[in-house]
Amino acid sequence: MRRLRRRSRTDRGAVAIIVAASIVVFMGILAFAIDLGMTRSDRARAQGVADNAALSAVYTYCESLKTKTAVAAQADATAAANAVASANGYTATVTPQGASSAEGWRVDVTSTTKGRFMGVLVSGSQISSQLAAVANASCSTAVTLPALYADSTNCGDKSFEWSGSNSTVTGGIHSNDEIKFGGNNNVFGQGTYVDQVKDSNKINWNPSASNPSKTSVRTMPATFNMADFRPTTDGGTRSTSEPNYKWYSGNFTHSSGTLAPGTYVANGNIILSGGTISGSYTFVAGGHVTISASGVNITAREQGLAAWGNRTSGCDNNEAFSLNGSNNTINGIMYAPNGWAKVEGSNHTMNAAFLAKTLYVAGSNFSLTNYSTLGGGTSGITLVR
Repeated sequence: MRRLRRRSRTDRGAVAIIVAASIVVFMGILAFAIDLGMTRSDRARAQGVADNAALSAVYTYCESLKTKTAVAAQADATAAANAVASANGYTATVTPQGASSAEGWRVDVTSTTKGRFMGVLVSGSQISSQLAAVANASCSTAVTLPALYADSTNCGDKSFEWSGSNSTVTGGIHSNDEIKFGGNNNVFGQGTYVDQVKDSNKINWNPSASNPSKTSVRTMPATFNMADFRPTTDGGTRSTSEPNYKWYSGNFTHSSGTLAPGTYVANGNIILSGGTISGSYTFVAGGHVTISASGVNITAREQGLAAWGNRTSGCDNNEAFSLNGSNNTINGIMYAPNGWAKVEGSNHTMNAAFLAKTLYVAGSNFSLTNYSTLGGGTSGITLVR
């Protein structure tokens, strides 16, 4: 009887040890299973962040090409991808893909899962995974815009009239009709016309050979959609509560004080006659845009467009756009597709494209370089993991 009792106690001890060991093993398996599930969840979240960051990079790149150089657009794309990653708690490595580094962007992020339960059993337990996404798109080819373009085919020598002096125009000029020159000491780049040129010898052409040259009628090199600028209450797509967006049902005039950068849209006219105007702007008027202030510094804010006067006018009256004053700096497109555009004043520095139905230039001592970084946008975005 004593031997049986001893054996029974021994068996109970062995069973207890086995049960305890089994519990430890079971807890380890359970901890591993839970941590594995958490790892998969963290990986899925990190992959989503990488996907969104890559898509943001490629979209930003193509859109930035509308108004910026490729180098500047790449910087914007990298910043956009990093912003998406940072907002979600990740650090990203952003790399342009392809020979041109233009239309493909790779984003890498690291997912690190700390062992919630395994960490109790194994100190410092964690699992790290590298996740990547590549987004591709087709960015429209950048358009090289002429410095001066007259679209009219029936205004004769009023289509494009130049009487300025001591100025340099770098980049192409074009008239779908005639060009009439006056003034003196002007240097022009390549010129083209459809009908005839009057007094071409008053211009110093660079290059001089076969310049200007006769060509066929061309289409307006850049076009814009008014709905992109008008509010929803007036048949457009914009909200009047949008930051840095101003809508005026009548006219807008700025004559004193500092004008905050932004997009200014008026159903009537826009008149900038004084005050401090310096920064990123887009001015869109159903009537005319007049800049008569001096010392303004305007860089296009939207779509490469600095100013759009949509007034319909004759060959040489009731201007849709006019620039006067002195010492003004313009970077962007000046657009008057249905009207007469006038450029006067002195000592302007412009990286611009004046695109109008008809043109009249009578200023002096200014420099005009054609605006040539307008892109068309984004299409065909695909995501590859």
